[in-house]
Formats: sequence, C-alpha cells, structure tokens
Amino acid sequence: MKYLFWFLFAFSHLYADRIGRYINLMYFLEGIQVIPSKPKKPNPVNTSFNTYVNVKRQTDSRFVNLNRWEKGADISEKVIILEPFETLVFQIQTPLDHRVSISYIGKEEPNLFWNGNPITTKTVLIGNKKNFLKVQNGKEKTIIKKLFLEPTFRIDQKNFIFLVIDSLRADVVGFNGASYGVTPNLDTLAQTSFIFKKHLVNSAWTRPSTYSFLTGRYPSKTYINIWDYAIFPSEKKAFYESSLFALPALLSHFGYRTIMIGNNPFLNDHHQIGVDLGFEEVYDFSFLTEDTPKITQKVFEMFKEISLDPRPVFLFINYNDPHRPYEPPPLFLSKVKGNMDDRKRRYLGELAFVDDEIGKLLRLFHSENFLNNSFFLVTSDHGEVMNLHHALSKFTGVYTYFGHGQGLYEEDIHVPLLIRIPHQNFSKEISQLPQGIDLPPTILELLGFAVYENQFDGRSFYDMFKDIFMPERVYYGETRGVKGVRLGGWKLLKKTYEFHRLGKVWEGDVGEEPEFLYNYIEDPEEYKLYQNPEKSAELREYFKLGEYKKNLYCIKIHSFENDKRKVMIQATTFPGKVVLSNKNYNPLSLPEAQTIYRGVRIQFQTEGESEKEYCFYSHPDISIPQINVFIDQREPKRGEIGVGSLDVYPENCPIYKESCLPLYVAKFQEPQRPKKFRVQIWALPQTNKIRSEKVVLEKDAIDILKKQGYIQ
Repeated sequence: MKYLFWFLFAFSHLYADRIGRYINLMYFLEGIQVIPSKPKKPNPVNTSFNTYVNVKRQTDSRFVNLNRWEKGADISEKVIILEPFETLVFQIQTPLDHRVSISYIGKEEPNLFWNGNPITTKTVLIGNKKNFLKVQNGKEKTIIKKLFLEPTFRIDQKNFIFLVIDSLRADVVGFNGASYGVTPNLDTLAQTSFIFKKHLVNSAWTRPSTYSFLTGRYPSKTYINIWDYAIFPSEKKAFYESSLFALPALLSHFGYRTIMIGNNPFLNDHHQIGVDLGFEEVYDFSFLTEDTPKITQKVFEMFKEISLDPRPVFLFINYNDPHRPYEPPPLFLSKVKGNMDDRKRRYLGELAFVDDEIGKLLRLFHSENFLNNSFFLVTSDHGEVMNLHHALSKFTGVYTYFGHGQGLYEEDIHVPLLIRIPHQNFSKEISQLPQGIDLPPTILELLGFAVYENQFDGRSFYDMFKDIFMPERVYYGETRGVKGVRLGGWKLLKKTYEFHRLGKVWEGDVGEEPEFLYNYIEDPEEYKLYQNPEKSAELREYFKLGEYKKNLYCIKIHSFENDKRKVMIQATTFPGKVVLSNKNYNPLSLPEAQTIYRGVRIQFQTEGESEKEYCFYSHPDISIPQINVFIDQREPKRGEIGVGSLDVYPENCPIYKESCLPLYVAKFQEPQRPKKFRVQIWALPQTNKIRSEKVVLEKDAIDILKKQGYIQ
C-alpha cells in the first residue's frame, strides 16, 4: 500500500511546473517590474522597507513591512501604502491567464487598469509580452494588504506546515524511544510520518540555527553574526543586498501565502536582533509570558481565513517551550514519568505542555481535512545540555548546564525530525543523516519546485523518502566560539575566535585555538578525548566548508640594484590579531616573521634587485590592521616611498566615509611594478562589513532577551 501511495504522489509531482501558479505582487518576480521604482524616502511611522520587492533588493517607499501590536502579538505584515491619487504600475512580461485579487484598508477600492483599459477583479488577464497593470488610488490614503494574480486554471499546490519546538532534544520524545510519556500527540503523528532518527542542526542556538535551516546556508554564510544578539547595520545590509533568499521569501515568490505564528524574535527586523526572512505575515509572541497557548489560539483564529484563502499556505509555527526558564503548568509536571534532576523534570513538563497544544492543532487540522492537503514537518532548532561533563564550555568558558549555544556535542545538535506527506497512512523510520541546511532544498523538491546546484549549502534528501540510499556526507556546524566536523563516527571540534565580537564575554584578545577529537560511536556521551593525528588532519580539511573570504591585505617591497636597506614591517589590529598568510588564507610561518602581541613583525635586509610580498588578514575579520613600515629604523613620511595607508586613499572613496577601507584598494589588479624602491600596500576587499560599528540594544530587544532567559 505504501508503495502505491508513493507512486501516486510522485506522479502528481510531475505536473507541479505547469502554468497555474499564483503571482504575489508584493515580491520581486522574474518578468515583473515596478514602473517607475520609487527612491528611498523616510518610512511612515511603524514601518520598515519590504526589501523583497525589486531587483537586487532595491527598496521602494510604497512597499513596506507594517508593524503593529495586537493582543500582545508583535505583528509585521507586508503591505503597499498608496497616498491620495497615487498610482502603482507593474510592467509584466510573463505568460498570464490570471485575475487580479486585491484586499485593502481604505474608504474606496483602488481602480485597476490593464494596458490602459479599466478592469475588475473578474477580468481575465491574458499576456506573455510587455503588459501594464496599473493600480490607481482614490482621494484617501489606502493600505493594500493583499495583491496577487490568481490563475484561472489552478494546479494542485499543497500547503506546508513547518512546526518548530525550541530546545527539543532527540532523545526525549516517545517516537525516538523515550519512555517519559510526555509526547503522546507527537507520537500519534509519528504513526503516519517519516521519522528521521539522526537529524542534526548546524548550530546550537536559535538565531543561527533558524536562519540556517530556512536559508540552507551554514550559519556564518548568512551574513548575520552568530556571537552577539545584536545585529550590526552592515550585517543586515549585506543580508538584504546578497543573492541569498530564505525559504519563506522563495515560497512567497512562488505564490504561497507565508505566515509565521510563534515565539521567535529573530524573525522580525525592527528590534535590532533579527532580519526579515520574507514572511508575508509575522505574528510574534516573544513579549508574552504565557506565549504557548496564545500561539495556539492565534492559529485557531486564523485557520478559517487560511482555509478560505485560494493560495497555498506555508505556515511556520514556532513554540518557545521547552526553552528556559522551565516553568510548566503543574498539571503537566505531574505527567512526567521516572526519577530525575528537577530541572529535567520541569523541562519535560514544558514539553508535555507543548505536546498538548500541538494535539489541539492536530485535531483542528484533521477536522477540516487540512492535514491531508498539507505536508507537515516537526523539528527543533537545537538541543539542550544535560550532561554535566559538558556544562562548562571548552570553547567560551560559559557555564551552560541545562542551556545551549556553547558547544556542538550530540546533545546540542541532535534533534527530532518528522515529515508527513499528504494522505500518508504509514510510519517509516529513516536512519540516514539529514542536516538542518538540507531542509529548504528538500521542501522545495517536495513541493515540486526546481532546486538549482549551488543554491544552498545543503542538498535535498528527497531520495531518502523513496528508500534510495544516500551516502553519509560530512556534517559541518558552527556556534559561539566553536566549529565542528562530524563524519564516520568521528567528530573534530575546534575552539575559534572567528565568530567573536567585542563585549562583556570577549575583550578583544585572541588566544590558543585547540582542537578536540571525539568518537561518538565508541563514546556516545562524548566524554573521552582521542589522539589520532591522521583522523584530525582528515577532518580538519572540512572546516573549509564554512570559511568565507576575508579581507586580505598585501605588502610588496621592490628594491633595485643599488638598494641596501633594513626593512621592518609591523601589522597589528585590535580587536583580534593579524595572521600572516598566503593568498588562499593559509597561515604561514617565515624565518623573517615573528608573532607579536596582536599581530606580526617582519624584518629583513634588501640586497640589490628583488621583490618580496607578504599578505595577512585580521582574525577575527572585524577590524582593519594598523600597518607601520620602518626603513633603516626610520618611519617614512607620507608619500615618501609608497602607496596605501602611507600615501593615498582609494579613488572616489573619501577618508571620512565609514565604509571605505583606509588602504589602496586593488579590486581588479595589483598595483603596477614601480621603477624605483617602493613599498606598496593594498587591500583585496572581500566583504562589505563596516568595522567601526557599535550597536546599543533598545529596551524592547533587551526585554525580549531577558524574558526568554538569554541575558540576565
């Protein structure tokens, strides 16, 4: 029976690329352009720019995220604000057999025109060349809440429910073999789901893990730091200007109505601790103490509207429990079976509480047959440390017993994963090993969308559903102060300063970065450290999976026949240190170079015609090096022997502009060879980071982080 089911599902899957999709005009789409695009101007109160509407994320002042409060929920909706008599014109060059669907807040409905002719929402729009859809506002300001093109012929697009339970370890749920008795509803769901027994996430705290499994990128490749709660302006700018599109944005582009209901403050961009990942609507309950039942209640409130919406829905539900602080209702504390630490009992009591709320949702979804028309995925963003041996982090020095975010042990990264296919009536356990970064490509393939090579760091595990063996590939993860590689029973963890930011936890100095080798098969609790240089060397190569190109700084010293000079070059930086390397970022050790505090010192003597070159980078890459050059024990005056920080600044880049590097920038070629003795210093910029940023969190952000136990 199960094989017939899978055949029928795969057969219907073949038709998923046929014309008949919804076109959401709140988002950038290939072949659709806003004419003319409006330049940036100050946003109306309580709004931020919708960065997903135009090519290359160029902002249009009419397309905004409207932020408001309602019954304790922090709500952000993508809307279009039209001033009196303002018009909005879309140039459309894509095949159409659609009608316009519009909903708005205002006294009168905007007028619609197709190629200059008045139309209504019942008019069928036919076209595949250059056409123009104009929305003309009346004499009052109007807020357009929905604007999409509805196909006259619809393909069968399934809904997708993505449910996250924060801090949920894999070994405490019944469907993975636990006997605590706190997940009866999830266990029932598992009876008609695929159960992935060995699913791993790629970070150990909420923001980087969530961003990773919604973008399909390793945490440090999302442009958002994984060390500090504050998001720096340059990080947000880099995220929005990049080619990176998160799953909610992609599905919104494909016509889905994308909704987040939950407690995850990192999915809003107006509190300095999160970015907009493309959800059309966000209902965040991070400010409420009793958030769990409010999340369920909001799903119930919206369910009828969601069910009546003609568009397919991507519904992301995020429960914060059983995240700290553990404060379950007494009724659910009494449901926990077995003797254990009081903290674990309270943690499991919160899990029982969340499971009961999920049971209410499952009954709701079953009652309207919504579940059978939807994919349903349940997972977590990370685990929780309950092994006293891991309590004091080797990587950050932070005590994290019954906490998370400071390591990449199995208990940090092994989380549950259930996926139910529409109409599924059997259970199947899968022992292969997917990762958090694999979820976006898998979801896209399940929904019938093409997945392009290099679109994600992850890969689709669609074949696992069909019993096709996929060889284990390396796991790579990152969290505060540590990166890790896991393959074939071995795990290599490395303390690293790459992700550090100045603050109370780190004062700017870089120390030793030791490695720790574990064997999670022989020693599943990861108590024992192994010595195996060959295995460490093999795994160490995979650290490159997460490496991004850093800003590189180079110095060339050209001497000629009669030049005999003593040269000393000193490069330091703070915070961090300078690392001497080749142009592939591999650290070097040279006889003429010595390590000094915060950097490196190079000393040699020129002998006739020669050319010496040295390159280095800042570690971590958050500061610009201070470079000093001495010739015959004297520091040359500005412009005397060289370019760069000693002579000129980049063309068209005034020194007062914060984003400019105070070095000669060689974006396309190195400086030309000189005709006389010269020291040339230049930068090969790889990132858009602004190094002098400081962020002071506002009270709203601090209140959220305190309430959720992130900060004291």
